[in-house]
Amino acid sequence: MKNPWSKFIARFIFVLAWLFFISLPLVAFYLAARQQIQIGAEEGSHLRIFLLTDSDAEGFGVEFVRPFPSDPDCIETNVRYFLWSGNPENVTFCQCNDPQSNGPLPAKTGGCLPP
Repeated sequence: MKNPWSKFIARFIFVLAWLFFISLPLVAFYLAARQQIQIGAEEGSHLRIFLLTDSDAEGFGVEFVRPFPSDPDCIETNVRYFLWSGNPENVTFCQCNDPQSNGPLPAKTGGCLPP
């Protein structure tokens, strides 16, 4: 005897996937009108999707910013590019604040390193 929930779960997953794919044109129109979509707070962790419309690079980028877990004074940023024109140069960098002056220290590429 089959589990009665398996058919329900399969249909639920199918409906969720269908809603995701059907909403992609709406997201594309919103992105084209606003040039970026940001999810999350500006000062905390956030995800930002933005358009690139330069003459040498066209596509979109995804930026993910999060506080570094072992050092609350540092923020790690990952930027990934998805281009249909140009060569992407993905980057990860770390921006820390000086604990005494609370001013920004120079950013380091390669991400934050644990102490």
